[in-house]
Amino acid sequence: MAKRPRDQRTRAYMWVLLVVLVGLLPILFHVVYALDRGKPLRLTAILQRGDLLLLSTAVAGGCLYDLFNKPVANDRKNLLASMLFVMAAMAAMWFTDLAEASTETVSTVTRQAPFSVPGTPGTEQPPSVLPGPSNSGRIAVGTIVFLGLTAAVGLRVELLTSGEEG
Repeated sequence: MAKRPRDQRTRAYMWVLLVVLVGLLPILFHVVYALDRGKPLRLTAILQRGDLLLLSTAVAGGCLYDLFNKPVANDRKNLLASMLFVMAAMAAMWFTDLAEASTETVSTVTRQAPFSVPGTPGTEQPPSVLPGPSNSGRIAVGTIVFLGLTAAVGLRVELLTSGEEG
């Protein structure tokens, strides 16, 4: 018995609400924390840390679990599983790269002389490993787009495993 389109929409809305929006709570709490402490709120600085990449990895992993633990007799199962595996691996590698860049910048800054003036001879300058203002917006947008792609594939998997997609 085929399900009605409204049931399919309701299932899609619930999946997005429970998986993606609940996954965004740490970012929301970070925003609330910054506002509560009176710190300047730079959304690109929050998003370029890679939190959305962690969420993408979790969504892809959860969808892989659903895909292999529910009986799905569909040729798209292998394609979707391959896509999710590649997306999870890419998100994990990208997050590792961002975390490593952040760690290298912090350790170099702490090794600098405490009262050194940047640009004077004999002082160490921190490398521009962490993306500067010119790249931070692109990284933030890239992580948003990557999460959107992962969510779109995950939604397709959710509809496929529920038997609502042919």
